[in-house]
Amino acid sequence: MKEIVSQILEKEEEATQKINRAREEAENIILLARQMAKEIIAKTVVACGDTANKKKAETEEQFLAEKESIVKKAKEEAILLREKREKDIPVISREVFSTIVSFSQ
Repeated sequence: MKEIVSQILEKEEEATQKINRAREEAENIILLARQMAKEIIAKTVVACGDTANKKKAETEEQFLAEKESIVKKAKEEAILLREKREKDIPVISREVFSTIVSFSQ
């Protein structure tokens, strides 16, 4: 009988040790998983930041290119308008002169 009780106690001790080892192993796996998750999150944050900065730079570059295009077009239109007005000045001045002369007569 003592022998059976002794075997049962040994089996119980072995089972307790197995449970403790399994628990420690599970905790180690959880710690490792948490560390891996932290590393993945950190890498993702850096990658997202890099992507956001790249997208921002591309958008700014597109905006500046569009702005330059608009400014260039506006300058060209202003030059054309000024040239047209310069051509109109002699015609208008003749009309004004003619009007002044016709009043004085």
